[in-house]
Formats: sequence, C-alpha cells, structure tokens
Amino acid sequence: MGNVPSMPVLRRFSIELFFVLACLSVSLACGFQKQEQPVSRTAPPGTPAQYVEAQVCEGCHQEIYQAYRQSGMARSLYRPAASNVIEDYTANNRFFHALSNRHYRMLQRDGRFFQRRHQLDSRGRETNVFEQEVTYVIGSGNHARTYLNLSEGGVLTQLPVSWYPQERRWAMSPGYDRPRHDDFSRKVTHNCMFCHNAYPPLPEKSDRYGHENTFPKELPEGIDCQRCHGPGSRHLELAAGKTSQVDEVRRAIVNPARLDKRLQMDICMQCHLETTLPEAEGRSVLRFGRTVYSYRPGESLDEYIVHFDRASTSPLKDRFEIDSAAYRLRQSACFLKTGEQLTCTTCHDPHRIARGSEAAAQVRDACLSCHPEASRAKTAGSNPSPAHGTSATRRSAAHLGPLNSLDCAKCHMPKRRTEDVVHVVMTDHWIQPDPPRANLVAPRKESYAFEPQEVVLYHPEALPSEERELFLGIAQVLAKSNQSVGLVRLKGALGGKQPAAPEPFVKLALAQMQAGQPEQARVNFRMALERDPELALAGYNLAEIERTQGNPQQAIEYYRQVLRVDASHAEANNNLGILLARQQQPDLAIAHFETALRRNPAFANAHANLGIVRMQQGKVEQAILHLERALQIDPDTAETHNSLGRIYGGREDFKQAEAYFRQAIRIDPAHALAHFNLGCALEASGRVSLAMASYREALRLDPQLEEARRMLERSARR
Repeated sequence: MGNVPSMPVLRRFSIELFFVLACLSVSLACGFQKQEQPVSRTAPPGTPAQYVEAQVCEGCHQEIYQAYRQSGMARSLYRPAASNVIEDYTANNRFFHALSNRHYRMLQRDGRFFQRRHQLDSRGRETNVFEQEVTYVIGSGNHARTYLNLSEGGVLTQLPVSWYPQERRWAMSPGYDRPRHDDFSRKVTHNCMFCHNAYPPLPEKSDRYGHENTFPKELPEGIDCQRCHGPGSRHLELAAGKTSQVDEVRRAIVNPARLDKRLQMDICMQCHLETTLPEAEGRSVLRFGRTVYSYRPGESLDEYIVHFDRASTSPLKDRFEIDSAAYRLRQSACFLKTGEQLTCTTCHDPHRIARGSEAAAQVRDACLSCHPEASRAKTAGSNPSPAHGTSATRRSAAHLGPLNSLDCAKCHMPKRRTEDVVHVVMTDHWIQPDPPRANLVAPRKESYAFEPQEVVLYHPEALPSEERELFLGIAQVLAKSNQSVGLVRLKGALGGKQPAAPEPFVKLALAQMQAGQPEQARVNFRMALERDPELALAGYNLAEIERTQGNPQQAIEYYRQVLRVDASHAEANNNLGILLARQQQPDLAIAHFETALRRNPAFANAHANLGIVRMQQGKVEQAILHLERALQIDPDTAETHNSLGRIYGGREDFKQAEAYFRQAIRIDPAHALAHFNLGCALEASGRVSLAMASYREALRLDPQLEEARRMLERSARR
C-alpha cells in the first residue's frame, strides 16, 4: 500500500481473541452435541421412562389435548408459516433503530420469512446488508413473538427485532435497545430454551455444564404434556398392554393433582420463578452434576436448582419481570397464610386457558372459596367485610356491581408493564389488598444501569452451612453485583471440604479472570479439569490464559483438548486457527476457521480471521469476500474496517481506504493502528499536514508504535 506498512497480524488476532473470550466467559450451564447416536429425549440413567412425541397423548386424551393445544405454553415455539402469521409483513414491516443506526426489514418471500438489516453510507446507499431466515418463532403471540435461526451446525441464535401484539408493532428484542447490541449473533442456550419449549431430542448428557450449545435440526414445537406429567413412554407402554392394571398405568405417569401442594408448585416454578435480580446468570444455579433438561415433575425443585434474590432491604425488590408469576404469588398474604397451599392451579386450569369474562369468573370463584364473606357482604348489600377493609381507598359493596361481574384480579392483581420486556403488559400475581396507585402500564425504556446488590438465598430457604456458602459465593460472582465479596466468599467455601464437582471451580476461575487474576484462575480451571477432563469451558479458558501469558504451545494443546471432545467447537477452532496462523501454518489455520464457520456461519470473527490469512497469502479477492462478510454480520468491528482499508490502500484506492480507516476510528477512537494507517492514506493522497496529525495521534495512543515515530521524524527532516 504505497507508504502504508502492513499491519502486524499479532495485533489483529489479539483483539479477536479478547472478543471471543468475553463472549465465552459468561457461559453458564450449557450443552453440546457429542458425536453419539441421538435418542428420544432420554431420561437420566436409572429412569425407565423416556420422553415420546406428545401427539400420542391425543389418542386417549383427545379433549384435553385439543384444549391444551390452544394454550400459550403449547404455542411457545413453532416453525413460521403463512397460517400462523399475526405480524405485519407488508405495510408496517420496517423498523429503524436510531441508537445503533440500523435499518431492519421483515420479509415474507416464497413461503419463508426473513429479517434483513442494512445501514446507509454518506450518500444514502445501503451498506452492511445482512439477512437471516426465521427458522423458528418463539412466543405464543399473546404478549410477544421473537424469532430464531438454527444453523446447519446446530447453533441457535436470536434475531434482533420482535413483534409486540399489544402495541401492534415491531421493536427491538428484549435487551437490544442500546447502541451496541448483539444484532444477529446472540446465541440461545439450553438454559434459555429450557423454559420455552419441550425437551429436545439430545444425546445423553449433551446439555451438561461447560460445553458449547448446539441443537438438533428438528426441535419440538411447543411445551408438551410431559413437561408437567413427566416422560410418557412407560405410561404409553402399559396403557397399550392387555394385562396392565389401571393403577399400574396411572402410577407410570405423574398426575400433578395427586402430588403434595409444594411439589405441584415446583412444576410451575421450574419456569415461573424469576426473581428481581436483573442478571439471569445470578438468579439460579443448577445443582452440581445436573444437566439442563434433567428436571422431572414430581421431584423437589430444590434437588435440581437453587434460586437467589436481592436482599429484602433492596429498594429494587418490587422489580416486575415477565416470568415472575410464581415469585410474585409467593409474596401474597393469600399464599403465606394458607401455609403455601395456594398454587397456580388454584385459579388456572393448565389444560384449558380461559379468556375474558370466563377467566374473571374462574378467578372470582377461587377467591370466594377462601373469602365467602365478600360474597355475603355483596348479597346483603352491606358495607364490605374486613376482607375488603375499611380504608378510604376501598370501595363499598354497592360500588362493586353485580356479584357475577366481580373481577377480583382487576383490583387485587392489576396488570403492569414488565421491566425486562418493556413492550409487554402482564398480570401481576402478587395479590395485594391495596396495589400501587401509580400508572403501572406507563411506557418505559430499557434500563442497563448497574446496581450493586447483595445476593441472598431464596429457594430453598435454607441449606446446610457449607453448601449455603458455596452456592451464595457462586451466585454473588455470577450476578456481578458485588463480585469482590463473592470472590472472597467462594474462595473461602472451596478452601474447606472441596467438592468433587467441577462447576464451582470453573465459576470461581471465570470470576478471577474477569477480576484480572489469571494465575489464580489457571489453578482453578486445572482443578475443574482434574474432576472432568472433558469440560470444554475449562479447557478453552485455560488456553486463553496460556495465550495471554505468552505460552502459545500450551494454549494450542488446550484448544486441541477441547476439540478432541467437540471437534466443531466454533470458538476453539477459531482461536486455534489464530495461533497456527501466527506460526506460519496458514493452511491449517484456514481449515480451523472453516470448521468454525460450518458450526456457526454467522461467526463474524472467523470470517474476519479467514480474510486476514487470505490477505497474507495474496488472495485479495477472497480476503475482501470474507472481510466484507464479517462486516455484514457485525458492522461495528473496528479491526475489520481497518483490514479492508489496508487492502484498498494496497490497491492505491486511497479514497476507499480512507473511508474504512475513518470508520474504524469512529467505532474505536483509541485504535492507534487505524489512526496510523489513515495518516499513510492521507499522505499518499498529498494531504501531508493531516497525515502528520494522524501520526501524532497514533503515537499518543500507542507510544510503542515505532512506524508512526519514523514517519514523523522523516517528515521533520524534509
């Protein structure tokens, strides 16, 4: 590129590696597909029953099955089709997100559905165009519909724009309304999918902790009967048998109505116990050794997962979340004073979802079964009983209208706008005699404020002291709300009787990496690998530590250790390719980048790294193809703009090179090499004074950038 020296590849790769580390370090309980023969939703070892296709339930339970198919849970996930469209794909199918300067268009084409994103250049022309197909819709459409793409490699990602039926419009998906968001790259984990669909058919333990999340090509469509009744294969087998006894058939399936009230509630709380902690990672922690899809109806939820909340003194305890129905109900006096005998099914028929006046009557009947005095007061036309209080804010029975029109929920369980999904209004299940009188449905904006809070144990309410300290330490570091205290607490808990499980060591090590303690993290990752040599998350991050500590050979071995467990692991392949490229093994590096892209075609870093290696090989057209693809996926990566600028500078297209360098600087004003390369392009264009200013800025940002110093000294000698 004329006067522009080639950019050191090492600098490029270090930035990419940091990005991938940041993405992977927040992983929690996740799963991956090992190269095994898939089975049909296998139950844990020792459990004879297996999950079956839920359609078989219809044969014996047709009325219940058909009624349940109309519920929101049964419509929680499905493939898009013209028959289930509720969105506007024609007139109102465009959305501009000003904060990220991105234009989106939702398209229906030849029976398929897509989301398309573009930006505009200085001339108003479309640039950074990226389109992805909607392969699954998540959400019933009662409150929201969000869209997923499942790659050929099994990576499930969320698309950036959602449809909000209550507002009849498109808007950004939850967590996206910010200048820098995940766009098309947010991965959906098994932890996330757990509450949005039936259990998918995965190989045994493929959803165990610490492995890359992948999904099968065909997912179940909707939460099915077995989510509340347990795996049905044994029940089906006995029901079809000619010699089976009725009681034997019944015992082979879980009937929640026959369970203890707390176990009934546990079935609902597996998904509807969202506490007030804003960080999903810190709200709950799986019991060690449990896989994501290992919970079975009829077992105590405490044996599967531990939940956490803010301290009771927190001013944010009233935070209202979209999945908080059970959490809010548990705060109600009605729940507490009945000895926790009040459950979700006290008011809701899980097989048939009532709407409108029917729903109001269903709730009213449940309320009057415990508060008959309200009915008597209304019938007599007298003032309200003590159940309705005597304060000025409470109305007399005469103002309540006819008894059969009472809507208890409207007054005592009002609708509120959720704080985590700000375009949705839902019923607040905290039954209160005097709910807040503020405007509970007023529009709100997403908030990303970081508020340090102490994390406390929520459910179960008590644990043995050693176990309690261990889980509280994990929750505190995962929630990131008081990480320094959490680190001390978790280290102390692990300093005594050390558990046989690897999970707490990984969680401590990840927190230590974030706290800038790589040497301590290395020790704990190794402790985790001693307990589970196949733990991909530990091996991957050990490789990262060795790389940053200047030990590439050890890093390469750890990456390869991960790939021996999961040969297609995208991040490990990408970062191994980076190190091999540094060692002048471009063909091997390219093979690993391509493997990463087969797993995840929308992996922008792998495209960019592949482009750089092709550029080094002199295969400029291929380099441009991959670098431009990287920008289409992620337009806001400064280093990719810088790399494309270098290519166009080498072609002496200094105007185009300057545009890319300036864009890199706009994204990252502290990018010293982009400032330097801009100076080279400006000088080659004859704008020497501007070039000198760019060299000086590059040197200010990076005093070790000798190329900039030489250019300035050369100019001074002229």
